[in-house]
Amino acid sequence: MPAAHRFYPDVEFLVEDPTARGLVSFGAVDDAGREIYRINRDVDLAAVAREPFLMDHVVPHLPLRVVHSLTAGPALDGPRLVWDRTHPDYPFVKPVDEIASDLTDWFAFYADTEPRAYGYYGVDDFARLHRLWNGRWGIMPRAVPRVFQDLEAIVRALDLEAEPSGINHRAIDDAHAHRALHELLMEKADWVALL
Repeated sequence: MPAAHRFYPDVEFLVEDPTARGLVSFGAVDDAGREIYRINRDVDLAAVAREPFLMDHVVPHLPLRVVHSLTAGPALDGPRLVWDRTHPDYPFVKPVDEIASDLTDWFAFYADTEPRAYGYYGVDDFARLHRLWNGRWGIMPRAVPRVFQDLEAIVRALDLEAEPSGINHRAIDDAHAHRALHELLMEKADWVALL
């Protein structure tokens, strides 16, 4: 049986857009400390600006600037978002096709292994990862995990009160928080190492 690697994805996304274009940002870290962080240049910034949760919790971590219109009118009501090329995370901004390509290369490391995916309330994050290949397993790299374990379900099964610390809705930071929580859970119960 091939060696297993653990993989911790986190995704910020537009709830109403289940396509790859609805991806806002993607972060992942593995048990070896390898990481990848990408921000979707193709995301609908107007839709992001209409989402209070994204504006309050996600946008502050992204290379975006909020521009308020000085002209009133229905088309210009509310804030507008524009890319901030001076932001330190701007180099991670890529078109969605390039994000899928970068992830294909990143997952090539696992070609002869069976990576296992874990996240906290992360089933939607996992589905968004698969949407980068339109949910078609036939074209998705073989090393992309097909099975996902929700850390919140493991917490409940162990009857613990634990959740990731440091969640700030910057996808790469949250991926690290998921990894730290899983390591804590593995210390609490040996059987978790089998999951």
